[in-house]
Order: sequence, then C-alpha cells, then structure tokens
Amino acid sequence: MKAAFCRRLELLEARRGNAARRVHIITANNANQQMAILVTAGATGDRDGFLCLTGKPLAH
Repeated sequence: MKAAFCRRLELLEARRGNAARRVHIITANNANQQMAILVTAGATGDRDGFLCLTGKPLAH
C-alpha cells in the first residue's frame, strides 16, 4: 500500500514540472523526530514534502 501510494504521488508530481520533488512518508507516533532526522541528514530538498500517516495499522 505504501509503495502504491508513493508511486501515485510521484506520477502526480511529474505532471507539475521537472523540478525535483519527493514525498517523505512518516508515521505519527514520532513525526517531529523523523522529520528532524531527515532534514539534519540532508535527505530532503527545498521542494520536498512530508506525509504523516496516522491511525491503527491494518490487521492482516
């Protein structure tokens, strides 16, 4: 599900232009910490965005 969602976002972003942009998917339980780690490590760009997933994991 996560991979399909990422792919869909990439396709939508590709329609908007050629500028590099990525979406970083994080979980809600420690979202601020995850964002800080990515930014500090230099893993994000100027136009990158964050998607915070909330809720219970799906039961299999």
